[in-house]
Amino acid sequence: MSDTVDNHSADHSDESIDTHPDLIDPKWNERAEREARKAVKRSEPKPKGTRRFRFGLSNRSVSAVLGLLIVVGLFVLVNRVSDENKGAAPAPQGAIPVGKAQAAPTPTARQQGQLDLNAPFVDTPAAGWADGADGIRPPAGVAVGKWSAKTVAKAEASAKQTLIAAHLDPAMLVGHDPTAYLTDLAPSTRSAEQARLNTPNGRDSGAVSMLAAGFQLLPAPVKVDGSMSPGTDPKTGDLVIHTNYVFAFAFSPGQARDVSMPWQIIAVQHVAEDFTVVSGAGLRTADKGLWPTAENGYLDQIGCTESSQGYIAPAFADNSNINAPRASEDPDALYAPSHSLNIANSCPAPPQHA
Repeated sequence: MSDTVDNHSADHSDESIDTHPDLIDPKWNERAEREARKAVKRSEPKPKGTRRFRFGLSNRSVSAVLGLLIVVGLFVLVNRVSDENKGAAPAPQGAIPVGKAQAAPTPTARQQGQLDLNAPFVDTPAAGWADGADGIRPPAGVAVGKWSAKTVAKAEASAKQTLIAAHLDPAMLVGHDPTAYLTDLAPSTRSAEQARLNTPNGRDSGAVSMLAAGFQLLPAPVKVDGSMSPGTDPKTGDLVIHTNYVFAFAFSPGQARDVSMPWQIIAVQHVAEDFTVVSGAGLRTADKGLWPTAENGYLDQIGCTESSQGYIAPAFADNSNINAPRASEDPDALYAPSHSLNIANSCPAPPQHA
């Protein structure tokens, strides 16, 4: 949607009546004068001694009739413009930007968008996102607290690798194998994470991404957008890497019927997670490393049953979700990494702020 408005065509109220095309048109004026002269000639008495044009009209009579016609013409034009403006939509005040190039589609456009399985993210906010791991871009390492820029950069690289293993590695996504993910964590936290992954459920906030059995992704990379930043734990002074990313998964519709819109096959996962780096003298080796210490997130455009079991499936997995998006707000806003995480998964009801 363009933010540029053609003020001439959108708002006739700014036009000057004196310069209206009808009133400055020589042919219109000539025709008006001709009709005026005819009218006056038929009705005006002809007093003696009055100087006349060759048409037989006095200067005063022609001026009077022309003035009357112009006043009537102005009245008609003003009322026509007024009527047009009453029915015209107000000029748009701007659009919500998405990425760098386009505005977010409205919910109506989202419902009516046509699906292209060769380019499933077209006309969605994820269209311009990076593919897979390229979307996880650590910032340049800078010194934070007592931690050097080199240490911070190393921690950010470790956090990136952990996110890849948790959300993009086929071993985790499809095979539900957490080996690579657990290897990136401090040894002392692995057993607790393994136990949690052994019993996935819908209450988890998205530490990992596991696709529901029976559903496959299209041969299109997962789209990723978000950010990463370093900080410190206010209590311990430990280095903390804050991450906030959105992952968009495009599922193959397979033999599913009535699948014709992008939202029906694209599941969205938004996760914010903190990784604390434990290090220093006097600590056990098993305790040193990366610890997942905080997480929050939501899922959108998903299958409800699979979501309640801790897995990700597309919206078409639920027959009840085939024909209507569930979110009450603009659903495309849920793609934004800046969106509040203080909502529930959009299943089975629209997301509600807690």
